[in-house]
Amino acid sequence: MAVLDKLLAKKEKLDQEIYVAKNKERQSERKVLVKQKILLGSYLLNKFDKMDVEEKKAILNKIKTATSEKRISDNKAIDELFLKI
Repeated sequence: MAVLDKLLAKKEKLDQEIYVAKNKERQSERKVLVKQKILLGSYLLNKFDKMDVEEKKAILNKIKTATSEKRISDNKAIDELFLKI
C-alpha cells in the first residue's frame, strides 16, 4: 500500500504541474491577444482621423452591429464617436 500511496502522490503532483503549465500557456496567449488588439486599435485610431466622414460612419456601423447589446459601455462609446463626427 505504501507504494500505491507514493504513486498516487506522484500522479497528483504531475497533474498539478500540468495544470500550472496549461494555465501559464493560456495566460501568455491572452496577453498576446490583448497586445494585438491594442496594436490594431491604435493603428485604426491613427488612420481614423485621416478618413472622410462616410468611411468613419461605415466603420462605426460595422463595429456597432458586431458589438453585443449587453456591452452597454462599448455601445455608449461608439455612440459618442458618432456624435463627434
